[in-house]
Amino acid sequence: MIYLANDLVVNLALITLFVLLSLFCYKHFTIEAPSTSFIKKYLFVTILALIACYWVIINEISFRGFTFDFSIVLLIIALYYGGTSYGIITWFILLMWQALTLTSDEFFLFPWILITYTVILSIVLLLKHLLRDEFKTLPLIITCCLLIHLPLVYISENDVHSFAENAILFSFYISLVAIIIHSFLYYVKQHYGQVRLHQELALTDSLTGLHNRRALEDQVDYFMIAHPSFTVMMIDIDHFKFVNDKYGHDQGDAILSQISDLLGEHTPQNGVVGRYGGEEFMLLLPETNVSYTIQLAEDIRASCASTRFPIQHEESIHITLSIGIASCESRTSVSFMEVTRSADAALYEAKRRGRNQVFKLI
Repeated sequence: MIYLANDLVVNLALITLFVLLSLFCYKHFTIEAPSTSFIKKYLFVTILALIACYWVIINEISFRGFTFDFSIVLLIIALYYGGTSYGIITWFILLMWQALTLTSDEFFLFPWILITYTVILSIVLLLKHLLRDEFKTLPLIITCCLLIHLPLVYISENDVHSFAENAILFSFYISLVAIIIHSFLYYVKQHYGQVRLHQELALTDSLTGLHNRRALEDQVDYFMIAHPSFTVMMIDIDHFKFVNDKYGHDQGDAILSQISDLLGEHTPQNGVVGRYGGEEFMLLLPETNVSYTIQLAEDIRASCASTRFPIQHEESIHITLSIGIASCESRTSVSFMEVTRSADAALYEAKRRGRNQVFKLI
């Protein structure tokens, strides 16, 4: 029994190691450019799956002539936590290693292995879609997968007398490892969710729901890494102090929220908009030509100028915007303050020319 316990610990340690590696690299890839991140993620998943599946298959457990491995645990975890694409990669690689490691006397098992893995893949995807309670869903999935796998346990031994003992041992070990890994991943996922929530709150302007200044600094740093050039728009509400003085700060906040909605509607999918501070907003655009940027700024300015913003007592007012535009080259390694200084200079010029203007710094 000491050898069984040792094999269990070795397999549990192996699977935990590969899970931790996948979590670490997933976190690392999320800060890179989307296209690069996509390629690297799938390349990494394939390499990791090749190594993980191989080590799990060769570190099989043997008990009185009955051998089994924890490959279905890998498959279940990959499908449940990695998603369909990662699960299918793992499914394919597991089948490949099984085909390569089976001896000629054992190869008659391969069709049954193929059927078992394929049914498990289908069951996991179906139950994951139908059931919403994450913590309770996986034990049910494990139970179904074990029942599906039992015929393969019988076929591999072809001995009715030892089948019950082997089935109990197999089911206990697989369930134990799967539940431990699941509990660990569930805790990590919950903790990571809380961390991300706190990060989002720390990077979000509470009034408008847009990025705050700290988040905009992070986005500028990211743009300087991910894009060879980008454009910065500084957008300021004209005569906003007059709105606060006449209607009150609560109505001024309402105007800020409405302006932020308008900016959100006009921001392209690859753009980033945030509240820089007070009545000033910033819009970042990666690798855009000058004519498109100026046209977008004009559209934002004209849309705001033609909108009547509701204020107290069913009254509505006109609001105008001044917009300054500056282009930045990432290779110059400019800082956030230098980026904003250029855009601020363009904004100042737009205001000097009479407000409700768009000015592009040359």
